[in-house]
Amino acid sequence: MEINEVPEIRRGAMCYLPWTIRDVIKAAVIVVISLIGLVFSLAVVAVIRRDIVSDLRNASLLLGVAAFAEAQLFLVTVLFTVVKYRQPWACLGFRPSRVGATLPTTLVVLAGLAINVVYVSLVRGLGLDFLMPQPLPRFITQQGPAGIVFGLIAVVIAPLAEEAFFRAFAFTAAAQRYGAVRGAIISSVLFSLAHFQIAGIVPFFLLGMLLVWLYLRTSSIWSCVIAHLAYNFLVLAVT
Repeated sequence: MEINEVPEIRRGAMCYLPWTIRDVIKAAVIVVISLIGLVFSLAVVAVIRRDIVSDLRNASLLLGVAAFAEAQLFLVTVLFTVVKYRQPWACLGFRPSRVGATLPTTLVVLAGLAINVVYVSLVRGLGLDFLMPQPLPRFITQQGPAGIVFGLIAVVIAPLAEEAFFRAFAFTAAAQRYGAVRGAIISSVLFSLAHFQIAGIVPFFLLGMLLVWLYLRTSSIWSCVIAHLAYNFLVLAVT
């Protein structure tokens, strides 16, 4: 695939986006394999040293795996864009937002919350209990170190890592190959599936589409990070 300038993604910015769908697939495979390796290693430790696993407790293990997954998403994004093709961070979307980004960012947050409310109402009204979002684990909703760490992961680490991977990396690669609309659909499907929640497939997909629109509207991944951060914070606060 030739390296093409994509002004519709960068709003006229002189950036070339050489990464491709193959790069996204390779990056995703690396993340999946690394997670499988981590889980397998923990399982082996659980069998050999039950005392260690008991001391760590389930909360610490779950938070560790979550933090590892988010870190991997960000790492492979950087490796297959900035490092591999020697592109500036600005071409990955790490640039100041365009003037007037506050309103569309706020609209995306509000629309994402509205989608959740409507989705839950429809699912409950139709009696489709298996599609109802699962409550957060008890250790998260209670005050304490585990809840604080989870909050940091959900509100700080996850928005940065996921926006870098799914919007700045996956979307731009797919958009160059299939066009902006199909690219948005592909990246949003990946975004929803990555959360491993059957009940969240539709809301996460729609949120992903909104974040792609925001990315195109503001030409900055920071707007998406802020919107994602605010959305997660409000959901967590309500929970």
